[in-house]
Amino acid sequence: MRVALVTFGGYGFFPQSLIKGLLHSSKDVTVFAPHQLEETLGRIIESGKDRVLYFRMPRMRYPSNLWMIRRLVEQIESIQPDVVHFIGYYPWMYFGLRRLSRYPLVMTVHDPVKHLGDTETKRVPGSYIWFYKYMTRVVVMGEEMRKAVIDGGGMDGSSVDIVLHGNHHDFLQWADPTVEELENTVLFFGRIYRYKGLEYLVDAEPIIRKQIPNARFVVAGRGSGIYLQNVKKKIAHPEAFQFINEYIQDSMVARLYQQASLVVLPYVDGTQSGPLLLAYTFGKPVVVTNVGSLSEYVEEGRTGYVVPARNPEALADRIISLLKDGNARREMGKAGFRMASEKFSWEILAGEYLKVYEKARGNPVRVFPIRS
Repeated sequence: MRVALVTFGGYGFFPQSLIKGLLHSSKDVTVFAPHQLEETLGRIIESGKDRVLYFRMPRMRYPSNLWMIRRLVEQIESIQPDVVHFIGYYPWMYFGLRRLSRYPLVMTVHDPVKHLGDTETKRVPGSYIWFYKYMTRVVVMGEEMRKAVIDGGGMDGSSVDIVLHGNHHDFLQWADPTVEELENTVLFFGRIYRYKGLEYLVDAEPIIRKQIPNARFVVAGRGSGIYLQNVKKKIAHPEAFQFINEYIQDSMVARLYQQASLVVLPYVDGTQSGPLLLAYTFGKPVVVTNVGSLSEYVEEGRTGYVVPARNPEALADRIISLLKDGNARREMGKAGFRMASEKFSWEILAGEYLKVYEKARGNPVRVFPIRS
């Protein structure tokens, strides 16, 4: 079964890791990737480098994307695939889908809807549904995401598969064995937008510091200036916070996670989370809110805790319990690493994707429209 695996980048380290897993698991996968990923893929792929074909991708607003898509479609057709899989979504690709619709098409959906305050994601409103109508199968990363895609896309649930997000163990190449955990350090990592609920961590800080006076909070990631300014105004103890409001290089990502005592995700809206899986990679427990599919990645009391969203008291309580009990914290971190290494292994998940491809080839019926 010949598979054309297509990525346009984005989505953190997900495309690179999935590409690595699939190339290792099958000799029948050919990858089409933008030249921006050439250095990264060249560094992490151990076998199958000759099956990665790179293309030049213009900036999003350039009409020359039409020429790029036409050439890409021709390259995909040249391998005569049995299935074409798109890792994520690229608006210009819509103009090539009709021509590719003679093949079974699969798409991995990371975020069915745009998150609160997200000004960075480039998406034409409603255009995911344009893509759905050409797909044979849609893949999501959790049951709650599956429900969101079915409700928002109007499709039959039998055409939607769940394949979990894989670990971020490739980041261990940047780990420094001389870097040690900093006492009572809480890490908030990732894009800083409203949906991340940073203000609830700010509200929890005074509660935490009453019991742990030297608790410190590291907020690292690029995000909205206005939102971040408003959140900073609410901080009771500015000296307790360190803000790194910029794109974080991979080596610094590793350092921040190594130094953290735990990782907090106080989201008010969400689907799945790369920062959560990074925490497991570096052996850190997590405190997350019960939104989207986040809870599906946490074994309560074993790898972390799940608390209600918009509840700083519950957030503070779990953070305090972890900071006070170093032995429990370390054991939970170890359990998270084991779970990421086993349940979220890219080799296992690549096998799940191969099963999805078989289903798509065996029953190439479009998922949309189902409802009138």
